[in-house]
Amino acid sequence: MIERNWDLPPLTMRDASAANPADELDFARPLTAAAPRFDVPPGPFGVPCPSEGPGNGVLEAWRAAALTAGFPLP
Repeated sequence: MIERNWDLPPLTMRDASAANPADELDFARPLTAAAPRFDVPPGPFGVPCPSEGPGNGVLEAWRAAALTAGFPLP
């Protein structure tokens, strides 16, 4: 698709033999039906990520493990 839009040669043999997805689109024909509407329940979905925000203890645990293993830390 990019090659056709900007008149570029294909970069690889795969590009040269690939079908152009734009060939399947027909912009001259108007839409015959509207897109379906879906009911989406209101959130929140799930729970916040445990790494959100400072002070959750994860970084402190990693730091302690690194120091225990002998890694020098600033």
